[in-house]
Amino acid sequence: MKKRSLLIFGLFSIVAAIILVPIISVYVYDKVQRYTLKQEVTKYLIGEKGYQRDEILELTTKRSKAPPYVMQVVFKDEPDIIYTYWKRDSTIIQSSWGKLSGRNDPLDQPKHKEGNTGFKASF
Repeated sequence: MKKRSLLIFGLFSIVAAIILVPIISVYVYDKVQRYTLKQEVTKYLIGEKGYQRDEILELTTKRSKAPPYVMQVVFKDEPDIIYTYWKRDSTIIQSSWGKLSGRNDPLDQPKHKEGNTGFKASF
């Protein structure tokens, strides 16, 4: 009887591991990617672009189709505009910008737009 209980427990443990390990791995991978992108975009904005930490109102990492992760940034002096950054190879790129509210309002040239930013987006 004791052998049978150990066998059932062992089989249950193996099945649980087969189910849980991939789920936990995907969860951990997602968290690591989000954390890494947030750190790299923050380093880019503060180190390369010269922003102060207190000039940044909000940093939000989002899952997307391509690229798989993007960072949305809102600056204190433009709380109604969101800027989207992503990483290609080892380069941080500002890919788009758009208004958070008032979608039908014309969007003036935003203060934090970098060079030839990809496109204007509506949120």
